[in-house]
Amino acid sequence: MTSGLNYISVRVYREDGKGNALLKGSGTLFEDNGCYYVLTAYHCLEKKMDDGTMVSEDLKLTKITFRYNKQDISLVIKGMVDRNNDADWALMSVEQPAIDWSYVGKVKLTRQININTPYESYPYVSAYGGSGRYTEVIPLNDEGYCHISDQITGGRLFVDTVMKGGSGAGIMMNDGGVLYCFGFMKETLP
Repeated sequence: MTSGLNYISVRVYREDGKGNALLKGSGTLFEDNGCYYVLTAYHCLEKKMDDGTMVSEDLKLTKITFRYNKQDISLVIKGMVDRNNDADWALMSVEQPAIDWSYVGKVKLTRQININTPYESYPYVSAYGGSGRYTEVIPLNDEGYCHISDQITGGRLFVDTVMKGGSGAGIMMNDGGVLYCFGFMKETLP
């Protein structure tokens, strides 16, 4: 279990237009040169209408929180830095969290991947009331396709229900106290 992974994992919510915040996915909080960012899957920022059409992101309707000392802390979104809805990723700028911990400064993004080596993720899944949980993922090839550990148990629930809300969670490896993020969860089924 990677120490600190739960401190850099965030929940991504989208308001439904009726004042309800719905858990849409997860993300990873990191710092670079004194600036703070959240990386997530782009579809976590969209809204699917009743007729199936998608409404693009609206940061005024987006809320990002993380868990610290058994409390939910909200991050202030400053703006969208970059996004690619075809590749399904979004990078948002956020204000520095009002707490101090060292894990965010230890996240490094990398393209290097070790095939068949266990990585970890800490998605916030809706099947568990939006609670975070450690999940083992194993890269199967250098294209980024991964196998989610067979040790995930959901009772009578299907995997798409058990992992709903996991999109956007960083896939990480701890190496010498540095958390290397080679990607993030984008879909729960092949």
